[in-house]
Amino acid sequence: MQRAGPDDVRLVTSGWAGISRVLADGRRQILHVAIAGDIVNAPPIPDGEVSALTTARTINAAPLLEWLRNQPAASAVVRAWMMSQAEHQRLLYEQIARLGAMTAYERAASFIAELLMRHQRAGLSDGRRIPWPATQEVIADVLGLSMVHVNRVLQQLRRDRVIETRSGQLVVCDAEQLAAAGFATAMCGGLTAP
Repeated sequence: MQRAGPDDVRLVTSGWAGISRVLADGRRQILHVAIAGDIVNAPPIPDGEVSALTTARTINAAPLLEWLRNQPAASAVVRAWMMSQAEHQRLLYEQIARLGAMTAYERAASFIAELLMRHQRAGLSDGRRIPWPATQEVIADVLGLSMVHVNRVLQQLRRDRVIETRSGQLVVCDAEQLAAAGFATAMCGGLTAP
């Protein structure tokens, strides 16, 4: 996947893409993780970008969206697009709260709960397992933590028997504990045990 420009609208077909802000010294804050089925474009901020966080594939969605805008029968699709934009904005607000008000453990639990809910909603999860293709560097950039801290937090979640990671997947062992740790009941509309 190439970096998206400000007018480039992409549909993620596999992997994870990230909407990020990159600082002058090269540090980045990932503001949003896009999964398969998400439509993304570069944010209207200085040094904002969309880039692959894992091996990812995208297609150019701009021509399709333009065509749909001109089709009277496509109003349901346009409404779905508008709803996805509202959901994207809600997730950005959740990311702000995650970074500003949560402990490292809560951030990780919240992010995993969000990914579980979004993958399940997209039909990419059985409600317990999600693809886990990201490196600790990517997770650190999402959570605003060092890689060492991410490693410690993920180990603690494993020790607490909240999650397991194996073969490129993350398995939620205790959905109730994950939801409680990440404030997911309010945030994700109620994450419950499968």
